[in-house]
Amino acid sequence: MRAVLTNATLIDCVNPRPIAGASVTIENGRIVEVLDARRAPDTRRAEMIDLQGAYLLPGLWDVHIHPDYLASTTAPPSPSRRPSSATG
Repeated sequence: MRAVLTNATLIDCVNPRPIAGASVTIENGRIVEVLDARRAPDTRRAEMIDLQGAYLLPGLWDVHIHPDYLASTTAPPSPSRRPSSATG
């Protein structure tokens, strides 16, 4: 399956400004081409999706983790997870 996302406002994390009119081609679930407005993508045999200027950040991965989530249940809780003791 092949899809072409057109008319996107692309944020590529390299250029300081978004790129208007960009396109992204996806084949079999992978990004295979990213173009600015100066070049037209190959749209033959592709599902076309017009993003109407919506912002697109291709290839973004969610790498935000909390290492203590992976800790064993027998390990003592981290200081931020220990219940506070009441002092009177």
